[in-house]
Amino acid sequence: MFSLSTASAQDRITRTDGVEVLGKVVRVTPAEVVYLPETPAGSTDTLHLNTDVVFLIRYADGKKRILHNPALPGNSTVAPALTDAELATKGREDAKRNYSTVGTFWGAYGATIAVPLLALRSRAPVIGPVLGVGVVATLASVRPSEKNFEILSPELRANPSYMAAYRKQARRKKAGSAIGGFGAALGTGAVAVAIIAYLLRDGFS
Repeated sequence: MFSLSTASAQDRITRTDGVEVLGKVVRVTPAEVVYLPETPAGSTDTLHLNTDVVFLIRYADGKKRILHNPALPGNSTVAPALTDAELATKGREDAKRNYSTVGTFWGAYGATIAVPLLALRSRAPVIGPVLGVGVVATLASVRPSEKNFEILSPELRANPSYMAAYRKQARRKKAGSAIGGFGAALGTGAVAVAIIAYLLRDGFS
């Protein structure tokens, strides 16, 4: 008896050794996972993985399916198979891929636009940009909450080398998103000023 996945081309298969494989899962049976590889593009040749080496399948629609939990007694584990340097590299890569900073980006964007406008309404336009920059700096400097870390294996979460690298990369990613939101808001403001200037010029011509 098996289940059929209809996920699109970016399903993610995580093996028990921590390696991730991208492709489209075709079917899962008690013995194997059958999938179409991400490359070469347009390939119709399916590949097979034994289910006992597959930890988790994350489908493109966001659904997850655990097949073989390496944290259970008697199962193979991720941590002993990797050196501290390899675990640190994996921590950085996992943070780059899985830690979400969407909220930070839009928070910085909204603060950069909204705070100066509020300052104008309070008749203190000079402090508007200063407050906007201050809000963005605060967002960038706040340490990421570990409850938002998406870490698949309990053993990885307990490993100091992995977690130190994950935290550091997550903080960098959060700061980058805050700066990105700030820059995007400045761009929006510049476009708005240019449009207003253009309309005013036409109005007096």
